Amino acid sequence: MGAAGYEIAPFGNQTVFSRVVGPSGIAGTRSGTTHEGSFNAGHETTGSASIASDNGFSTWLDASLNKYMDAELGYTRSAHYDLNSVSFSLGFNVGRLLRTEK
Repeated sequence: MGAAGYEIAPFGNQTVFSRVVGPSGIAGTRSGTTHEGSFNAGHETTGSASIASDNGFSTWLDASLNKYMDAELGYTRSAHYDLNSVSFSLGFNVGRLLRTEK
């Protein structure tokens, strides 16, 4: 089990490349958001450091499923962009899988 807080505090001019708005300028939709990020403004946005700043927290839970495999479930909250992310991953110990037991 773990948790962490983060603060992204850039300085100088910044350029943000969006994964939401394509080069054609057509954006996907995000319903229910109250904060707009620079990634929603266009495919490429240049401006002051404030366009790339963010803060929030992450928390996760790890579990060893067996001697060959681990699983992790995580949650990240961006306070600045009003964005929630959930992740799930599986890890495999390849060295242990390839070792022959005697």
